[in-house]
Amino acid sequence: MRILILFFTCTLLFSCLQEKKIKKPTWLFGKWKRIYNEAKKRTYEFWENDFSGIGFSLQKNDTVFKEVLHHY
Repeated sequence: MRILILFFTCTLLFSCLQEKKIKKPTWLFGKWKRIYNEAKKRTYEFWENDFSGIGFSLQKNDTVFKEVLHHY
């Protein structure tokens, strides 16, 4: 029983010591067009390298929705 407790204690301690790097979603950069959208409406997103961007929806060349995007 002591060996089992020692094993779990060591596993817990060593797993907390490792630093995990969070990868940023670089695949997000660029121009995107929504595929599944409402009929007669087109939606786009443009993402920059600093994780900021703009999104908007068009209906008959009129902007019906616009948003400023930022990923922290």
